[in-house]
Amino acid sequence: MKSVLTDFLIGAGIKPVSIVSYNHLGNNDGKNLDNPLCFRSKEISKSDVVNDMIQSNEILYPKDDEGKQKKPDHCVVIKYVPYVGDSKRAMDEYTSEIFLNGLSTIVMHNTCEDSLLAAPLILDLVLLAEMTSRIRMRKNSEEVEHYGFHPVNVFLSYMTKAPFVPAGHPCINSLNRQRAMLENVWKACVGLPPDNNMLLEFKTLSTDCVTSQKKDVVNVPVGKRRIAVGADAPDEIREPEAKRARGRCVASPVDTAPVTS
Repeated sequence: MKSVLTDFLIGAGIKPVSIVSYNHLGNNDGKNLDNPLCFRSKEISKSDVVNDMIQSNEILYPKDDEGKQKKPDHCVVIKYVPYVGDSKRAMDEYTSEIFLNGLSTIVMHNTCEDSLLAAPLILDLVLLAEMTSRIRMRKNSEEVEHYGFHPVNVFLSYMTKAPFVPAGHPCINSLNRQRAMLENVWKACVGLPPDNNMLLEFKTLSTDCVTSQKKDVVNVPVGKRRIAVGADAPDEIREPEAKRARGRCVASPVDTAPVTS
């Protein structure tokens, strides 16, 4: 949740300045985290999850004279409460600076069966590790045997809280970017191009589009609206079908005066 919400806030130009997380649970995970050394490891992994998102926006988090960015105040508390067993309680508070020095606070409470959330992730992690171990590649210009990925499998970071990467590899915590990485790798394996969310083919007026807009158009009355559709569209047409029939080169429906008989 932290990697998703923080990524959303910073991407929307909202500056988180305080992140406080409190958890209590009573399973073996909670018991182990009652040990100060184990808790310290967990505290570091939970705190570092927002680092790359902060580093990606130097407008919200400018660097000082020493080249360092001021990070949000980040506090993590985990308590062992045997009675609640596997029913984990999590409470999180995100305080952010907004327009004109205003403040916005988001508070969340979550109760969940901790092991039931973790078990499917472990299964997917094993499957992902096995699948990526099969992939072999080489550049077209290389005359060598196909080779696999680095032994440190960065693809598994999608299933973990603290990604482990080889030296020199960017550490990406953003869940959306991790998912896009996986999706594009699978697309490459089957010969498909990577995702491109620009969709420029729907946002530009090509010669074909301009020509098509000059063809005969039929105004189909729908209630108090008129839907412009191609002249070759079916005679009887509902509004959703009209939208499909217009094609990508015709503008969206516009409100007109009420239709009278």
